[in-house]
Amino acid sequence: MHEFPATSRQRWYFDANTDGWSTLNVPVIFDLVEYHERAVHAALQALVERHDALRTTLHRRGVDVVQHVSTGGEVPLTEESFTGTSSELQNTILSFLDEPFQVHGGALVRARLLRRGTQANVLMLSVHHAVCDGWSAGLLQRDFVALYQAEAQQVEAALPALELQFPDYATWEWQLACEEPPGFWRQWLASGHPRMRLGGTEAAEGRPGVFRSIPLPAIPAETAKDMDSLAAEWRTTPANIVTAAVGSSLVPVFGKRLTIGVFAGNREQPELLDVVGDLADRIPIPIDATDTPTFGELVKRVSGCLAHARDNYTPMAALAPLIRANPERSAGPLLDVTVNYLPHRTRLHGRDTAGHLECGLVAEIDPALELRSFRADRWGDGFGLLDFQHRPQADGGIGGYLLYNSAVVPEESARELAATTNAAIARFVAEPALRVSELATSF
Repeated sequence: MHEFPATSRQRWYFDANTDGWSTLNVPVIFDLVEYHERAVHAALQALVERHDALRTTLHRRGVDVVQHVSTGGEVPLTEESFTGTSSELQNTILSFLDEPFQVHGGALVRARLLRRGTQANVLMLSVHHAVCDGWSAGLLQRDFVALYQAEAQQVEAALPALELQFPDYATWEWQLACEEPPGFWRQWLASGHPRMRLGGTEAAEGRPGVFRSIPLPAIPAETAKDMDSLAAEWRTTPANIVTAAVGSSLVPVFGKRLTIGVFAGNREQPELLDVVGDLADRIPIPIDATDTPTFGELVKRVSGCLAHARDNYTPMAALAPLIRANPERSAGPLLDVTVNYLPHRTRLHGRDTAGHLECGLVAEIDPALELRSFRADRWGDGFGLLDFQHRPQADGGIGGYLLYNSAVVPEESARELAATTNAAIARFVAEPALRVSELATSF
């Protein structure tokens, strides 16, 4: 066993629930079109051996939290029979994902096989978010498929060598968090960072959070294609356009100055592209519409802010004291709203242009994550009031869900914001010269 520093997000996961039980789990689900029992067990074992994150547990050491990475081990594979419909399969998968992990020292990955006959079986992996993010789920899919196919065909799997592992990233982040944040952050975070008032009271924000998700209205493929064209024209990314649109849609509700958190994958370095672990962190980005900018102008501002922030990257753990220094931010959420735009997994190896796994032995099953909910006792440092999760779909459109803190935000308000946000994206893509202040009159 080896000990390493925990990341700032791992420390939050450890403390989020007082009893240590957590259902913040990431799914990796396969339809084993051709079932080879020996190959499944061997591929799972090889997957665990390949990625340190799958052999990691979290522990309290003094006042801090550390990672323990075992040198060996395996993921036990439990089995059960299943004869239900596709709808019942989705419910079974979601129930599996809702089985909590004991984050205080317990294993953070489990596997279960649903036997549907001699051939058609479903393999379900549930991995706690403390050691897996959305990008990592794609890596685990890619690697398992390659390992399973190789084991079934009795050949060596063709996978890239891993230059770094998750503990290497955690050590780098810990060292960075111990340094003084660049002065740029002090100026940026001292510029107001006003609270957003939505639904609940400050007393409600001090209670345990219950987070629920609702689907975002689908953005059609034609609009998504136009957004890609705008991104190329403006030399930015679709993620930056979505971020600016989310911020713009909130201006009529919260005012012309607000700060939102943008999730960054922190995988800019090529050697981090194949690392399994929760590398993602939030970057505070100001949205300033006081001078009535056009949407195109706001996208450029957001893009510039994100580029500057990444050049001066500092973990949220180091930025938290600067945010809490604001009297309005001494309690409650560090960030009220976050945005997470995860590229479709076609960006990962092992998929065709439609996003399907390139292996006749295995097909992907995508669970309906917008139907999930979970609790967090101490949520202010890790979650806000609203979390917009946008996901490009295999058909070319954009889907996703809005995660909202139902202990503070009324469901009616959350659904209204979900509808307004994606309508704003479509409106701004169609009319990029529209001023942000004019959006309020569009709905």
